[in-house]
Amino acid sequence: MRIAESWQRSSRSLLDFLFPPECPLCHVHRGDEDCVSDGLCTSCRVKLVPGKLALCLGCGAPLGPYQRPASQCIHCYRDRFAFSRVWSLGKFEGDLRLAILKAKSKQGELLTVALANLLFELHQEEIASDPPDLVIAVPHHWTERLGNAHHASQTAAMRLASRLNRPLLSGFVLKQRRTRKQVTLNATDRRKNLSGAFRLRKTSRLKGKRVMLVDDVLTTGSTAHRVASLLIRQGGAEDVRVCALARGIGQY
Repeated sequence: MRIAESWQRSSRSLLDFLFPPECPLCHVHRGDEDCVSDGLCTSCRVKLVPGKLALCLGCGAPLGPYQRPASQCIHCYRDRFAFSRVWSLGKFEGDLRLAILKAKSKQGELLTVALANLLFELHQEEIASDPPDLVIAVPHHWTERLGNAHHASQTAAMRLASRLNRPLLSGFVLKQRRTRKQVTLNATDRRKNLSGAFRLRKTSRLKGKRVMLVDDVLTTGSTAHRVASLLIRQGGAEDVRVCALARGIGQY
């Protein structure tokens, strides 16, 4: 056992020497910065999330500095979502927006993992106090995955499932047709746009389960709502909560 551990330490040191771990966002090699192999450096962490913000429990939108978390806010008080809670890193703007756009690129897998780590660490106490039974990523149509080595929502879901030590159900929810971007549509067209877009492959494994649904950006909430509705009404899930890397507000 000691020989194996010594070999692992030696191998890791050699790899660190040949390929110094770097922040997947700014690409600064680990040195004075406390950057781990799959994490962000301190300066990038502070830039993306200067401090823990109060979030709306219903939609994940950041609240004002003097507001307390509530079940609804100005952005969602007219909505009735099937999911019960949303966690995010913050508003989809500025440095966080640029980081997520980079994470969604073909070479953005390591950055997506780092952002998922940051999301988990930021809300770990709340998530772990009532952990889900399993994790599911918001699906995308197969044509949207062509040419991509990874998809941000799936990669983030894999990482969060690992951090929670919970199973990831892949291919459980299918997107069976392409849709227009929800943020470009009005409320009526959003419902039409998503009508019949998703379906469940199986339904027996969710009865009474608590599900964490993972997406890269939650903007209108319509997509997550539609998937959560399927998981609850057809799949038998007891509860669905959403983890999104960011909460989009307005036109993006």
